[in-house]
Amino acid sequence: MPENLLTESSVIPYLHMRAIIDGSAADVRLLGGGVSNVVLAVTQGTSRLVVKQSLPRLRVEAEWLAPVDRVITEGKAIVVASRILNTGPALRDSDDERFTITMDRADDGWEDWKTLIFSGVIEPQTAAEVGRQIAQIHSKTVGGAGLDSEFFRTEPFEVLRLSPYYQATAALAPDQAGRIHQLADELRTHRVCLVHGDLSPKNVLVSESPDQTWLIDWEVAHFGDPAFDLAFMLTHLLMKSIHIPGQLATLDEAIDEFVRAYEREAPDLSPDWSRVIGHVGCLLMARVLGKSPAEYLDDLGQSAVLALGRTLVERRSTDLSDLGALRERTTQ
Repeated sequence: MPENLLTESSVIPYLHMRAIIDGSAADVRLLGGGVSNVVLAVTQGTSRLVVKQSLPRLRVEAEWLAPVDRVITEGKAIVVASRILNTGPALRDSDDERFTITMDRADDGWEDWKTLIFSGVIEPQTAAEVGRQIAQIHSKTVGGAGLDSEFFRTEPFEVLRLSPYYQATAALAPDQAGRIHQLADELRTHRVCLVHGDLSPKNVLVSESPDQTWLIDWEVAHFGDPAFDLAFMLTHLLMKSIHIPGQLATLDEAIDEFVRAYEREAPDLSPDWSRVIGHVGCLLMARVLGKSPAEYLDDLGQSAVLALGRTLVERRSTDLSDLGALRERTTQ
């Protein structure tokens, strides 16, 4: 556990001690950081940095503890991704005593894709770029090629995904618990390549040109099942299409572009779409019943998402086109 969490006042002497910046004045801003980290933006001259430190207890209503050394694994994942993709933030420092990493920050004008979607700027081209990048990550790390031993640990994925999403949901949906546990067990045993583990629009940074895209927030990165990354992104895009029905056609186009780009870039992986769709069902249910409910869904949205998730878990569909048809049925 960190001795003490960094703050807007303590981060400058910390970075100076780590020889990352000098001791002169710098601008510091607290960023959102989601539910699991302290995240600070630091600007000094031409240096634009993000400092990220793991929280031992996530900021959610239910108790949710996680290993703080996950941020060190994230730093290693940033290095792997940068090497493969030749883009993304450069890692500047990794501190395994304070469980903190420091990386370059995107220029002004970049925005996370979730914010853009909610403002009506969806850009299916961004979805294609995300599909291309995650396919590159998956295909170039098959069998664990180039991965450090940290990625083969199972605890972070168990604590940050399987327990709060799958197990918590199964406990509240006993009629579908058997299938949910089966899918979770497949994620534990079907281990193929480096998996991002949190592939969602909020973790995609987009420049003013949508073909310039960074994948960020790799703290759940692990050697695992590529189906999880596909299902995680599809889950988020489906939820947003339910929440913003006026953008349904464009979000459906984004889903198609994401899938096509992935299949084009990683033909040897050949996703088993029946498994991916099953995980989409579990994850949709989890975003209503699990420890991390989607904050933007109202009561009607939660009902529609839960109904669609239950249907996908039960149906065992092999056709991605079923996603749209079943969504329409559950939202009528």
